[in-house]
Amino acid sequence: MAKKKLGTDNIRPVNPNGGIVIPKSIREDMDLETGDMVKLVRFAKGQYVIAKVDPDKLNELLTIDSLPVYDASNSSKENE
Repeated sequence: MAKKKLGTDNIRPVNPNGGIVIPKSIREDMDLETGDMVKLVRFAKGQYVIAKVDPDKLNELLTIDSLPVYDASNSSKENE
């Protein structure tokens, strides 16, 4: 009987287009189907988590609040 290496069953190569194949067991566990959207969330430098995106909340994820504008001209006047 051949020994199975621990943890290597979910290691996948990146194809020339930058894609990877998500194993069937993980797709089933995440209830992923063709056309579903996923988000890659940075966990730590060089480490990401994949999460299924709820289609009803997709618009929220794609909307970015405007950033506050810093006016450098006012900061120099305050320090005088």
